[in-house]
Amino acid sequence: MADVSGKHFQRIKKIIESNNAIKRSTSATVKQFQALYQDFIAAISTNYEHLGTVKDVADIFLDEEKMRLLEQFEPLQNVQLAVCGYNSSGKTSFLHDFLGCGKFLPTGTGATTARIVKFSYKPADETYIREVDSFLTMVEQENSRTDLSAYFADYERARKVNVKG
Repeated sequence: MADVSGKHFQRIKKIIESNNAIKRSTSATVKQFQALYQDFIAAISTNYEHLGTVKDVADIFLDEEKMRLLEQFEPLQNVQLAVCGYNSSGKTSFLHDFLGCGKFLPTGTGATTARIVKFSYKPADETYIREVDSFLTMVEQENSRTDLSAYFADYERARKVNVKG
């Protein structure tokens, strides 16, 4: 079984915290740039109209497409983590330990979970497993949704009791 305790767990935690800090900083910097750019445009707009030759000489302005890209910039709010390894190397056991939600994925010897598994952030009462044809098309296979809400809701209640107790 994968060992995620001690310094390895702390290292992963520190990396995730660092990545989140970088995302917050990047998002704040982009928003600050957008505000400064808008202030700049507002401040020089009348002068710029009178200096038509400057427009031809020095194009220091972002085109609409680049501004639209900046406006749409939104860093991922949730952590994305990839776990890779050989068959039966303990990837699923690692995930169970790392997530701390018990053993809800199948484990065993051989290619038990020989597929891509993607976790998303959902409230406990909305959790489920679904199988898709591929991650490129994300077409859900018919009748492939398995409701896990009861399992995770029970886990959440037990965790709250343990925290309070």
